[in-house]
Amino acid sequence: MEQGLPPGLYPQPLPPQFDAALRAQLLAGERVLWSAQPRPHKQGLVFLIWLFAIPWTAFALFWTWLAATPLREGQHIGGYIEYGFPLFGLPFILIGLGMLAMPFRLLLRARRVVYALTDQRVIQLYAGRSTKVQSLQIDQVGQVDARHDPDGYGRLAIATTQFIDRNRDSRTDAFTILGVPDAARLERLLLEQVRARKALAGR
Repeated sequence: MEQGLPPGLYPQPLPPQFDAALRAQLLAGERVLWSAQPRPHKQGLVFLIWLFAIPWTAFALFWTWLAATPLREGQHIGGYIEYGFPLFGLPFILIGLGMLAMPFRLLLRARRVVYALTDQRVIQLYAGRSTKVQSLQIDQVGQVDARHDPDGYGRLAIATTQFIDRNRDSRTDAFTILGVPDAARLERLLLEQVRARKALAGR
C-alpha cells in the first residue's frame, strides 16, 4: 500500500462468487494486477434521465386521463373514440415508467459488475444469470482519459479504435470503467503495462 493514502481508497477483496467468476475467465499464465467492483452511486448521473422521464410520464398520464373523460362521466359516444382513444396513451405511459425505472436497473446491475486489469487485458465482467465478459487487449489501449474524485473513486475512458461515420466525422470507440475505487492507481498500472508492451515491441 502506498504511503499517504487512506486505506478506504483501495479496492476491497472481491466477494468469493465474483472472484471465482473472474478467475474462470483468465487465460493460462494471466495475472490479475487490479480488480474491483464499482460503487453504484458513483456510476454517473444515472438519474439525469428523470429530467425527461418525469414530464413525459406526467403528460402521458394527464393526456390519457383527459381522453377517458367520456368514460368517467358516463358519456357513451361509442366506437373508437370512447374505448380506443384512451388506450392510445398506454404505450406512452409504459415508456415513461420504463425510463423512470432505468436508473434503478443500472444501479442494480452495477452490483454484479467486476472490473479487472491483468498483465494482458482490461476486463469488464458481469456475473448475472449468465456471465458476460468484455475485454480489451493491452496492445489495443489508446489514449486514457481519467477523472478522479477527492474520495479516490473515478472513471477511465480508454480509447480503442477510430473510425469515420456516415457524416465523415471522426469517431472513437472507448472502453469505459465507471465508479471504481483507487482509480488513480488503476490508471498508473494500466499506463505502466502499456509502456512495458511498447518497450518490448521496440526491441
